[in-house]
Amino acid sequence: SQGSGAGKFLFKAAITAIKEIHPERCILELNVNRQNKAIDFYQRMGMERFRESDIPIGNGYMMNSLLMRMRI
Repeated sequence: SQGSGAGKFLFKAAITAIKEIHPERCILELNVNRQNKAIDFYQRMGMERFRESDIPIGNGYMMNSLLMRMRI
């Protein structure tokens, strides 16, 4: 579905829902795998890279994570 506008629609709908539930200013945070090409999408939607971390997910595996955030 990439390129169809569905992701943009869903992202904006999520922001709208958050604002309805929590009308005060807040910070939305998201963990994304550092190799995920969706990082560019999230940046276009207004999210910023905040911090990198390696999170153990079991059996010796690590999630190489990028924390992204935006003020809403």
